[in-house]
Amino acid sequence: MGAPDGNGSIQMAALTHELLSQYVGTSREIITLHMNDFRKRGLLHYSRKGITLHRDAFQTWLRKGDGLAVSG
Repeated sequence: MGAPDGNGSIQMAALTHELLSQYVGTSREIITLHMNDFRKRGLLHYSRKGITLHRDAFQTWLRKGDGLAVSG
């Protein structure tokens, strides 16, 4: 769903939290919670212009076994 960038990240179109929630099958609030957590962890950046997924950081985070536990 995105285009690779020269630095290894993936550039994606801007998607609203509402649209993401419909795609995933959960509430907008849950999407917002996780997107904010992913941003705090440095796994992605998002704005109205688009989403940048930092692929290497995301893969490392998943390998650690952190799963989708939200930091608090």
